[in-house]
Amino acid sequence: MRVIAGSARGHKLSCLPGESIRPTLDRIREAVFSSLTPWLPESKVLDLFGGTGAMGIEALSRGAAQAVFLDTDPRAVRLIEENLRFCRLWRPGVKAIRADALEWLEAFRPAEEEGFDLIFADPPYQKGVYPAVLERIYRRQLLSPAGILVVESPKNLELPGEEGLLYREKEKTYGDVQITYYKLKN
Repeated sequence: MRVIAGSARGHKLSCLPGESIRPTLDRIREAVFSSLTPWLPESKVLDLFGGTGAMGIEALSRGAAQAVFLDTDPRAVRLIEENLRFCRLWRPGVKAIRADALEWLEAFRPAEEEGFDLIFADPPYQKGVYPAVLERIYRRQLLSPAGILVVESPKNLELPGEEGLLYREKEKTYGDVQITYYKLKN
Protein backbone atom coordinates (compact mmCIF):
# COMPACT_ATOMS: atom_id res chain seq x y z
CA MET A 1 0.00 0.00 0.00
CA ARG A 2 1.42 3.34 -1.07
CA VAL A 3 0.51 6.98 -1.51
CA ILE A 4 -0.52 7.31 -5.14
CA ALA A 5 -0.02 11.01 -5.94
CA GLY A 6 0.99 14.37 -4.57
CA SER A 7 3.75 15.44 -2.22
CA ALA A 8 4.05 11.99 -0.57
CA ARG A 9 3.74 10.04 -3.83
CA GLY A 10 5.33 6.59 -3.62
CA HIS A 11 5.65 6.52 0.18
CA LYS A 12 4.70 3.09 1.47
CA LEU A 13 2.18 3.04 4.29
CA SER A 14 2.50 0.63 7.19
CA CYS A 15 -0.40 -1.59 8.23
CA LEU A 16 -1.15 -3.55 11.38
CA PRO A 17 -0.62 -7.31 11.05
CA GLY A 18 -3.67 -9.54 10.85
CA GLU A 19 -7.14 -8.69 9.70
CA SER A 20 -8.07 -5.95 12.19
CA ILE A 21 -7.64 -3.32 9.45
CA ARG A 22 -8.96 -3.63 5.90
CA PRO A 23 -7.16 -0.89 3.93
CA THR A 24 -8.67 0.50 0.75
CA LEU A 25 -6.81 -0.99 -2.19
CA ASP A 26 -4.52 1.28 -4.24
CA ARG A 27 -6.60 0.89 -7.42
CA ILE A 28 -9.79 1.86 -5.58
CA ARG A 29 -8.13 4.86 -3.92
CA GLU A 30 -6.79 5.94 -7.31
CA ALA A 31 -10.27 5.78 -8.86
CA VAL A 32 -11.88 7.60 -5.91
CA PHE A 33 -9.31 10.38 -5.88
CA SER A 34 -9.46 10.93 -9.62
CA SER A 35 -13.10 11.95 -9.09
CA LEU A 36 -12.33 14.12 -6.03
CA THR A 37 -9.79 16.50 -7.59
CA PRO A 38 -12.07 19.58 -7.32
CA TRP A 39 -12.58 19.04 -3.57
CA LEU A 40 -8.93 18.55 -2.59
CA PRO A 41 -7.14 21.93 -2.64
CA GLU A 42 -7.16 23.46 0.86
CA SER A 43 -9.96 21.12 1.98
CA LYS A 44 -10.82 19.97 5.49
CA VAL A 45 -10.95 16.17 5.65
CA LEU A 46 -12.49 13.74 8.13
CA ASP A 47 -11.29 10.12 7.90
CA LEU A 48 -13.70 8.05 10.02
CA PHE A 49 -12.60 4.53 10.96
CA GLY A 50 -9.07 5.61 9.92
CA GLY A 51 -7.25 2.26 10.04
CA THR A 52 -3.95 3.07 8.31
CA GLY A 53 -5.04 6.61 7.49
CA ALA A 54 -4.61 5.91 3.76
CA MET A 55 -7.61 7.95 2.57
CA GLY A 56 -6.85 11.04 4.64
CA ILE A 57 -3.12 10.78 3.91
CA GLU A 58 -3.84 10.59 0.19
CA ALA A 59 -6.01 13.72 0.51
CA LEU A 60 -3.27 15.58 2.41
CA SER A 61 -0.68 14.51 -0.13
CA ARG A 62 -2.88 15.95 -2.89
CA GLY A 63 -3.41 19.33 -1.26
CA ALA A 64 -5.90 19.05 1.60
CA ALA A 65 -5.10 21.61 4.30
CA GLN A 66 -6.44 19.81 7.40
CA ALA A 67 -7.42 16.30 8.39
CA VAL A 68 -8.91 14.55 11.39
CA PHE A 69 -8.42 10.77 11.65
CA LEU A 70 -10.53 8.66 14.01
CA ASP A 71 -10.11 5.08 15.15
CA THR A 72 -11.05 3.18 18.30
CA ASP A 73 -7.90 1.03 18.28
CA PRO A 74 -4.95 2.80 19.95
CA ARG A 75 -2.57 0.78 17.75
CA ALA A 76 -4.30 2.15 14.65
CA VAL A 77 -4.06 5.72 15.96
CA ARG A 78 -0.31 5.25 16.55
CA LEU A 79 0.00 3.72 13.06
CA ILE A 80 -1.77 6.71 11.49
CA GLU A 81 0.58 9.07 13.34
CA GLU A 82 3.61 7.06 12.16
CA ASN A 83 2.35 7.04 8.56
CA LEU A 84 1.74 10.80 8.71
CA ARG A 85 5.27 11.43 10.02
CA PHE A 86 6.83 9.07 7.46
CA CYS A 87 5.00 10.90 4.66
CA ARG A 88 5.96 14.28 6.17
CA LEU A 89 2.31 15.27 6.43
CA TRP A 90 2.10 15.75 10.21
CA ARG A 91 1.45 19.48 10.77
CA PRO A 92 -0.93 21.87 12.54
CA GLY A 93 -4.51 21.05 11.59
CA VAL A 94 -3.80 17.32 11.33
CA LYS A 95 -5.02 15.14 14.22
CA ALA A 96 -5.25 11.42 14.91
CA ILE A 97 -7.81 10.78 17.65
CA ARG A 98 -8.68 7.62 19.53
CA ALA A 99 -12.46 7.68 19.59
CA ASP A 100 -15.54 5.75 18.64
CA ALA A 101 -16.69 7.35 15.39
CA LEU A 102 -20.39 7.42 16.28
CA GLU A 103 -19.73 8.97 19.70
CA TRP A 104 -17.32 11.50 18.21
CA LEU A 105 -19.80 12.45 15.47
CA GLU A 106 -22.40 13.03 18.17
CA ALA A 107 -20.10 15.11 20.40
CA PHE A 108 -18.29 17.16 17.73
CA ARG A 109 -19.34 20.82 17.72
CA PRO A 110 -19.77 21.93 14.09
CA ALA A 111 -20.39 25.54 15.18
CA GLU A 112 -16.71 25.67 16.23
CA GLU A 113 -15.66 24.42 12.82
CA GLU A 114 -17.41 24.91 9.50
CA GLY A 115 -17.96 21.34 8.47
CA PHE A 116 -15.72 19.08 6.44
CA ASP A 117 -15.24 19.32 2.69
CA LEU A 118 -14.45 15.61 2.40
CA ILE A 119 -15.57 12.85 4.72
CA PHE A 120 -14.38 9.27 4.26
CA ALA A 121 -16.35 6.54 6.02
CA ASP A 122 -15.14 2.95 5.82
CA PRO A 123 -16.64 1.21 8.87
CA PRO A 124 -15.94 -2.42 9.66
CA TYR A 125 -18.30 -4.28 7.32
CA GLN A 126 -19.82 -6.50 10.01
CA LYS A 127 -20.75 -3.64 12.35
CA GLY A 128 -23.86 -2.39 10.50
CA VAL A 129 -23.31 1.26 11.44
CA TYR A 130 -23.78 2.77 7.99
CA PRO A 131 -27.26 4.27 8.61
CA ALA A 132 -26.13 5.74 11.95
CA VAL A 133 -23.05 7.32 10.34
CA LEU A 134 -25.13 8.95 7.61
CA GLU A 135 -27.74 10.15 10.10
CA ARG A 136 -25.18 11.75 12.41
CA ILE A 137 -23.23 13.42 9.60
CA TYR A 138 -26.45 14.96 8.29
CA ARG A 139 -28.09 15.83 11.62
CA ARG A 140 -24.91 17.34 13.08
CA GLN A 141 -24.24 19.28 9.82
CA LEU A 142 -20.70 17.95 9.56
CA LEU A 143 -20.49 18.12 5.76
CA SER A 144 -19.83 21.56 4.30
CA PRO A 145 -22.50 22.78 1.86
CA ALA A 146 -20.36 21.91 -1.19
CA GLY A 147 -18.71 18.89 0.45
CA ILE A 148 -18.77 15.22 -0.43
CA LEU A 149 -19.08 12.09 1.70
CA VAL A 150 -17.39 8.94 0.37
CA VAL A 151 -18.60 5.65 1.88
CA GLU A 152 -16.89 2.30 1.32
CA SER A 153 -19.05 -0.79 1.85
CA PRO A 154 -19.44 -4.37 0.62
CA LYS A 155 -21.09 -4.37 -2.80
CA ASN A 156 -24.09 -6.39 -1.60
CA LEU A 157 -25.03 -3.81 1.08
CA GLU A 158 -27.86 -1.47 0.08
CA LEU A 159 -27.15 1.97 1.52
CA PRO A 160 -29.91 4.57 1.96
CA GLY A 161 -30.55 6.82 -1.03
CA GLU A 162 -31.19 9.80 1.23
CA GLU A 163 -30.75 10.95 4.80
CA GLY A 164 -32.41 14.32 5.27
CA LEU A 165 -30.86 16.60 2.63
CA LEU A 166 -27.95 14.18 2.17
CA TYR A 167 -28.45 12.22 -1.06
CA ARG A 168 -26.60 9.49 -2.92
CA GLU A 169 -25.06 11.11 -5.98
CA LYS A 170 -23.46 7.99 -7.45
CA GLU A 171 -22.13 4.51 -6.73
CA LYS A 172 -19.21 2.63 -8.23
CA THR A 173 -18.38 -1.03 -7.73
CA TYR A 174 -14.83 -2.39 -7.73
CA GLY A 175 -14.87 -6.17 -7.30
CA ASP A 176 -16.48 -6.82 -3.89
CA VAL A 177 -16.28 -3.16 -2.83
CA GLN A 178 -18.86 -0.45 -3.39
CA ILE A 179 -18.01 3.25 -3.18
CA THR A 180 -20.98 5.55 -2.64
CA TYR A 181 -20.77 9.33 -2.97
CA TYR A 182 -23.17 11.55 -1.01
CA LYS A 183 -23.76 15.28 -1.31
CA LEU A 184 -26.15 17.80 0.23
CA LYS A 185 -29.15 19.02 -1.76
CA ASN A 186 -29.05 22.74 -2.49
